[in-house]
Amino acid sequence: MVRFPFGLMNGSYFGHAVAPYSADGSRVVATREGTTETVFLMEQSWLDEPVYHRLVTNGFSMTGTHLSGARYMRSFVYWPMLLHRGELERVLVICYGIGVTAGAAVSLESARSIDVVEISPDVIAMSDRVYSQDAHPLRDPRVRTHVEDGRVFLATTTQRFDLITGEPPPPLTPGAVNLYTREYFQLMYDRLADEGLATYWLPVARHGEYDVAPIIRAFCDIFADCSLWNGALFDWMLVGSRSARPGTAAAEVSATHWAHPVTGRLLREVGFEVPEQVGATFLGDAPFLDTLTTGVDALTDDYPQRLMRTGRPAGGNPQRRFIGNDPELFREVIDAGRARDRFARSLFVDARFSQRLKQDTLPYFEQQDLVNHVMLAGADPLRDITQLHELLTRTDLRRLPLWLLGSNDAVQRIAERADDDQPGGAVAFANGLRALAIRNYRGAATSLAKAERLGFAEPSVRPLRVYALCMAGDLDAARHLAAGPHGHSAAEQRFWAWMTATFNVVSTSSS
Repeated sequence: MVRFPFGLMNGSYFGHAVAPYSADGSRVVATREGTTETVFLMEQSWLDEPVYHRLVTNGFSMTGTHLSGARYMRSFVYWPMLLHRGELERVLVICYGIGVTAGAAVSLESARSIDVVEISPDVIAMSDRVYSQDAHPLRDPRVRTHVEDGRVFLATTTQRFDLITGEPPPPLTPGAVNLYTREYFQLMYDRLADEGLATYWLPVARHGEYDVAPIIRAFCDIFADCSLWNGALFDWMLVGSRSARPGTAAAEVSATHWAHPVTGRLLREVGFEVPEQVGATFLGDAPFLDTLTTGVDALTDDYPQRLMRTGRPAGGNPQRRFIGNDPELFREVIDAGRARDRFARSLFVDARFSQRLKQDTLPYFEQQDLVNHVMLAGADPLRDITQLHELLTRTDLRRLPLWLLGSNDAVQRIAERADDDQPGGAVAFANGLRALAIRNYRGAATSLAKAERLGFAEPSVRPLRVYALCMAGDLDAARHLAAGPHGHSAAEQRFWAWMTATFNVVSTSSS
């Protein structure tokens, strides 16, 4: 007992396991050790308030409430909500995670019953640290929670569902591969009501660890009308139906859902401010996926190694390109311009989108390209000033400009409750970004000036202040401010070159 290494788990092993997810300042706020997993709940905070939470299981980041995660997980419910014929009354969520998808399901007024299946009681328990009692997805009276394996639940239930959605652990997680096979997707199909919809997470391997094509092939073998959608860059969504017919028209979609006080807010938070932005996440329909999986064998229970890039390659061709080992192929699939062309030609789209909604959606692929860009490269408003200016002057969108500026709704909610005279200027800066996003340029210049006075050191604060003055029509003040010291980074040089060409505002000195 004297020699037993008490405290080594907390003092060493836990810290090592979460190190890859701590770079943004996140810290562990809760841990649970179950029979098969060790679960960490991590929290990133600002001004002592949580911005987002991340669930790390056995050293792997499984899910989180951060922007990109919330965007694709809410899509699992809101895409069917928009395009299902009639109301979604019976919903099945397989794999609860941190509760984002379940929360989207709870926001549906049409849902009469919501079944949530999660194999780990420890994962379920962690959400008590994330949600208040009145906002907890599992506390809704329509929700029935099943501590059960998702596949066993599908195989044993006699219920039929209007929507079945699933987000299991990534396919290389021990025991998870059988939640991506053809036999599993057949179980999903069998449990759908007539015209029911299935949405499923397709995580793209970032470093070529596995091939997603056998999973796509397995899904499309079962769902003849399979389609692929861009949830959040590396998090795609497979969609299939059981004999679904065309869905609602554009006017019904807009009036019913975006005006709803809860659903509308949740849609806008993740960048779906208008129905057309949902359609612009389209990547391809069944013919495109057939092309993408040419020569590929479906992932099945008997052949789980078809997933791997080592051993027997999928389709038996060792030279076959696949998304995980071919960055160019990945870019071809997510390229918004090519996706737009596929959308325009798609018979699947013609069957489910009204012609007006289809035509109105086409221009929004340009904005989807910016979503891809900011999720891949990160926010840098000086580098991306051209795109930011076009958004502010050519669209009414607010969230995408806010993302390009490096902020989001979670940060803005905290800033709204804080004192913008707070030392350091961070709150004033956040308020300045919000003012820019809503086109209050005079207010933005005032808040950014306050941020500078309070000592905020972000390199973009003065350039954005100059830009706000220009947009407010005060060119003399902008030119005077531009004469101050500025940095030498490539992004700053690009910004000032653009300002000179656009507003004839010249930076006359540099630090």
